Amino acid sequence: YGLALAGVLAAAAPSAMANAQLEIISGSSSTTITANALGVATFTGTVGAWALTLTSGVTYPTAGTPATPTLDIGSVVGAGSAPLEILFSDDGYTQQGVADYVVHLNGAVNISSVVSTLYATAGSHLLDTTGTQIFSTSTANGTASGLISVGSPYSLTEEVLITPGRGAGSFLSFDGTVTVPDGGIALTSLGSAFVLLAGVSRKFRK
Repeated sequence: YGLALAGVLAAAAPSAMANAQLEIISGSSSTTITANALGVATFTGTVGAWALTLTSGVTYPTAGTPATPTLDIGSVVGAGSAPLEILFSDDGYTQQGVADYVVHLNGAVNISSVVSTLYATAGSHLLDTTGTQIFSTSTANGTASGLISVGSPYSLTEEVLITPGRGAGSFLSFDGTVTVPDGGIALTSLGSAFVLLAGVSRKFRK
């Protein structure tokens, strides 16, 4: 993830955003990790019956910027019997437009489903799953997208919900990344285009 470069950037231009947070929940057990100055939150250990060999969330300044949001969750988990929920969240984002999601399941054994959802909430609301749902997908390997139109600055929360199959021996290795590209069509630009088209239409009706 280019941690050395990110360290230089962090020292030169500190983020005005709150520290991102990673939360892992299974049944009545949960743990929350606050990201370091590089925007990286990492957990190794157990939550409930799940053994998490390595779970990490990565965002600004290592990945993306407030104007080009990026949230990435990567995890290797196994041996769970109850659903496992992984959340990664950050705030201070300003880019309006289409959020793209790419997920790769590198390995899956005895897994019933993997559902990925993105939420956006105006203001600073870390780990909030009550905001606007941008997309929700059960695609194992593929993409999803949705339009972010909440007020800026806003918070994003990426959620991955893993449901194991019956019996023992559940295992999953995956990586899911959300981006809101700077080159995407911003809502303000889209609005200007509609105004322009309306003007042209009136001109031709005269």
